[in-house]
Amino acid sequence: MDWTKYNWDNRDSHPLKAGRYLIYRAKCDKMHFEQWNGNGWSSSNNDCTHWSKPKKPKSKWLYRTRN
Repeated sequence: MDWTKYNWDNRDSHPLKAGRYLIYRAKCDKMHFEQWNGNGWSSSNNDCTHWSKPKKPKSKWLYRTRN
């Protein structure tokens, strides 16, 4: 998974699209999903230090259905 360092003042570090992202908060050492609305995170923007957009697994076995 690739992480992007987030800085509120640097628009180049912001996600390009609105959606759910995995974020890391250094102050409390927590990682969780958060909504990016195109202008900021749904909670405090100053706490987020990194963000990532998780990708679905590529393995075809994970999507196999039971018969």
